[in-house]
Amino acid sequence: MKKFVLLVVSALVLFSSCIKEIEFDGELIKPRLVVNAFITQDSVVMVNVSHSLNVLDIASIQPITTATVKLYDGNGNFLENLQHQSNGDYISPSSITPGVGSSYRVEVAAIGYDDVSASTSVPSVVSAVVTDTATIEMGQSTFFRLRFRIQDPAGAGDNYVLRVYRIQAVINYDGWGNPIDTTYYLNQEYISSSSIYVEESGDVFDTREMLFSRDGLYDGQNVEMDAYIYADTYYPNSSMIFMVMHATEEFFLFERSMMKYGFSTGDPFAQPVQIYSNITKGIGIFAGYNATIVPVY
Repeated sequence: MKKFVLLVVSALVLFSSCIKEIEFDGELIKPRLVVNAFITQDSVVMVNVSHSLNVLDIASIQPITTATVKLYDGNGNFLENLQHQSNGDYISPSSITPGVGSSYRVEVAAIGYDDVSASTSVPSVVSAVVTDTATIEMGQSTFFRLRFRIQDPAGAGDNYVLRVYRIQAVINYDGWGNPIDTTYYLNQEYISSSSIYVEESGDVFDTREMLFSRDGLYDGQNVEMDAYIYADTYYPNSSMIFMVMHATEEFFLFERSMMKYGFSTGDPFAQPVQIYSNITKGIGIFAGYNATIVPVY
């Protein structure tokens, strides 16, 4: 046993003596402004501002509370300066709420950083209905399948992000067992599709946070698709909603890159994923969408 311990210690000393500390001699990238905002119909415009860190910086990312955030309309007309509320969130002081088809531009400046900017718009609300639901056995698994129909607007270039959420109702009781109120929790379901109109579809067992579809094959048509959710778990007092997000190109690309980044994280064999950004000279996203929410019964 003593001989074994000596061998292990000797091996550790040998390997540690082979470690060489290599100094980083690359160029450190200057920290940049990070701007994040989603805008949608009838919601007050709000923009979050923070900053990036270089690769050797071990500090935590902090919000920037002294930035100047200017809001313009799609024609370049200045609308107002957004005002800081808390934690780097800047909100419209006059409660500007985007309308369908409206376009906006933000310009952000802060001392010590390059000025950044980005533009986006708000798509229309699309008509969507759930046409059928069923419980299906596949292999050793049970799926809940829903079929839905989207009325795609005429004019190619429409993008859709599709999500399913479960609303869980939890009844709260007092010390004597009497119900006093109900708390509702919104949980995102992992979904898949077999529809040819959905990107990377085909394997219903390959569920993910959201589905993505472009209207290249069905521009201006009533198109039907499907979504599958694992139904192996029983959820009492719950219901589901189906969300169709009519997305700008930048919203679509950002959400898709975020999902792919999540799949690749921790996988040493995965291809690196670059998170999409449309912030000129900065990092982040300024994107628009409009959501249609359909109850699933």
